[in-house]
Amino acid sequence: MIQFSGTGLRYRQGTQALRGVNLDIEAGSLHFLTGPSGAGKSTFLRLLYFALRPTSGKLTIFGEDTNKISRVEIARLRRRIGVVFQDFQLLDHMTVFDNVALPLIVAGRREHEYRANVLEMLEWVKLSHKVDAKPPFLSGGEKQRVGIARAMVSVPDLILADEPTGSVDPEMGERIMALFREMHRLGNTVIIATHDLEMVRRSGAPVLRIEDGTVARYGPGGRASLPPPPGAIAEGATR
Repeated sequence: MIQFSGTGLRYRQGTQALRGVNLDIEAGSLHFLTGPSGAGKSTFLRLLYFALRPTSGKLTIFGEDTNKISRVEIARLRRRIGVVFQDFQLLDHMTVFDNVALPLIVAGRREHEYRANVLEMLEWVKLSHKVDAKPPFLSGGEKQRVGIARAMVSVPDLILADEPTGSVDPEMGERIMALFREMHRLGNTVIIATHDLEMVRRSGAPVLRIEDGTVARYGPGGRASLPPPPGAIAEGATR
């Protein structure tokens, strides 16, 4: 599904965000993405969404070398990806219903084909009563839930979520995580960036930890999200 081969990314101002990453992410897997603030979690996700391209090494997604694909091909591949952004990226002139339905509209589906799916997803995130509301009239947590419903509605092959429970209460956070687990159970690949280490511990899922431009895989297990003891080298770490 995803293969990093000596992958690095250096920003134009000189900051080295990632260096020499060697990592395979299997289709149908679920991983949490952790690391200190500013370590590069959002950068990692942006590479997977084709918003950035590596400046060294190689990154392959869906069998495609991301440095060689055209803009037309990127648009096609993005239809296979659902993304939950920290800044929501909702369209203010569209209703909640249409914001959630947007991936299906772009794919050329007609409303009678997707209406039931959109309403079911809104029921899952407890926003059935907001179908006709527009984003300027929603709270931050409601906007986040709209973004999550939009990312899931087309049941994409790859789901990327950047702090998806950051603006919701614990009860809703658990409900959202149950939705991610259900998507994983259906065979979709899920990567969730989070600072909530307790949630990661409870999940028992494997963890990708970014620090100092490198990525190490831990787990699954209760200490999966934690860095190794001083002097220890984690299996699968890139150094």
